[in-house]
Amino acid sequence: MLKILKKIRKRIMEEGLFQTVKKAPHLIRVKIKSIIKDKKPTFFSRWGVSSRKWKKIQLKHELNFWKNPLQFQSLDGYPNFREKLFTITKNLFSNVILDFPGGKVLDIGCGPELGFLPYVNAKYKIGIEPLAEELRQFYNYDDDILLITSSCEQLPFCKENIDAIYCTNALDHMRRPYKALNEMYRVLKHHGYFAFSVDIGGTKKHPVKIMEKDLRK
Repeated sequence: MLKILKKIRKRIMEEGLFQTVKKAPHLIRVKIKSIIKDKKPTFFSRWGVSSRKWKKIQLKHELNFWKNPLQFQSLDGYPNFREKLFTITKNLFSNVILDFPGGKVLDIGCGPELGFLPYVNAKYKIGIEPLAEELRQFYNYDDDILLITSSCEQLPFCKENIDAIYCTNALDHMRRPYKALNEMYRVLKHHGYFAFSVDIGGTKKHPVKIMEKDLRK
């Protein structure tokens, strides 16, 4: 019970009381499902979803969100949403490393705010975003960042070629999460840096739902 109360207190501090109460029914359902299901990885997180369903979600939800991110209460009142999202994301990590002089850095599923890349010191800063071309209609990208239109399931890099990978709140947006993780492992250098986070349970508007047992697996 004490552990649960600490989690609730942390969420209230990070997202506010209104957002915490609003999300409570969903979080409770996720917790119940995680308890009653067996310890094997969930079917959809292992095998993913069809290409048709994934594209539908990308275009009808993800692209719609980024056309006007301030319409959502999670970003309400923050006209410069890049700094707001960076602050939220950075708080998920303890002493996140952003300095890789002379190195190659990837941000997977970086979105138009480009994730950690605007704040990274590296020779090559590369963003992987399936909606990169569509988002160019609404956003201007930094000149020192190369944005590639690609899915994470097939990264266009050689084996052990990347010094650092950031993947935050993206895995549950992918068509085949397990394959995507394998690709990240393939391209990351031995002893490379990996910063990762994902929303447990996801939502109906995310292609797959990642559970704690999936992460342990």
